[in-house]
Amino acid sequence: VTDTGVACTTTLVCGPPPAPANEECAGATEITCGSTNTVTAAQYVTYTAAASDPDSTCEIAGGGPFTKDASWWYKITTGAAQTSLKLSMCSSTGGGTKDVVLSIYTGACGALVEKACDDDFCTAPAFGPSQLCATVTPNTTYFILVDHYSPADAADYNLVVDCVTSCGPPPSCGTCTGTLEGLPCRIDGDVATGDPNGGCNSTPSAFGFPVTLTTQYCGVASTYVTGTQNLRDTDWYLFTPATSGVYKIEFCTTNFTGLAGFVTNGTTDVTTCAGGGTLAFVAGAGTSVANTVTTITSTLVGGTKYAVFVGPSVFTGVPCPTPGTTNYKFKVIQ
Repeated sequence: VTDTGVACTTTLVCGPPPAPANEECAGATEITCGSTNTVTAAQYVTYTAAASDPDSTCEIAGGGPFTKDASWWYKITTGAAQTSLKLSMCSSTGGGTKDVVLSIYTGACGALVEKACDDDFCTAPAFGPSQLCATVTPNTTYFILVDHYSPADAADYNLVVDCVTSCGPPPSCGTCTGTLEGLPCRIDGDVATGDPNGGCNSTPSAFGFPVTLTTQYCGVASTYVTGTQNLRDTDWYLFTPATSGVYKIEFCTTNFTGLAGFVTNGTTDVTTCAGGGTLAFVAGAGTSVANTVTTITSTLVGGTKYAVFVGPSVFTGVPCPTPGTTNYKFKVIQ
């Protein structure tokens, strides 16, 4: 195009920006030990099918290969004395990473050999982010593939790289041998306000048994659908500290990202719910990834009746545990 005889030197490109180079193995992004590599869901709009991606054995085990429409490639070269490599997406935020398979390969692009893979470790058996640890050879380049089920399933994620000395056994909550919650798991169709341990979310309010220091409690939690609502089974126990001071909830969930904390309504008795105050977590409430023991710390006032809240931090993807088993445990310590 010309204007008054002068050639136009500006090129205008219509449509979305070009796809990132690392949607293909040949454009794999170099990463290093100790790094956190973040991707946002918005970056998936430029992606196209990468038919050359290998089919992970974890994808096949899960019912078939993914669409290859939403994948990211990385590569890392191990150190002279490095023998293990841990990759984790469990710290991902913004709703998690949805359905992701994480794989490590040796060799060259086009002739890769799978070293290890994982599907949904962080939220298993629900769909979600993955984590794996593999024994590696020093001074060797490894390719890493993060593969979403489909572009529509994509969400923000963090890929954390840890060059550990040994993988060791996978983390686990272990068997819970404490006091059982003793109430049924919530399932589709249940009325949220009818939860027998739903605290101030129930009508009338309904709390679990009083909690004593150092006693371990074993419970069941789930997410469920009633009508058009996605709901979660939240359990409310009671705790009254004898004296003011610092108290901790040590908790572990087996198949979901958990949320725990002390709840107050601003009065000396939380069971009055909103009566006379506002329901809120005492500072220190927090979340945990599956199979990871987590401790939250709060300062409580002696003689005040609090609720110990334990449940999923999400509203979908948490099935009831196998009948006769539990999927979380906690205890209050000082």
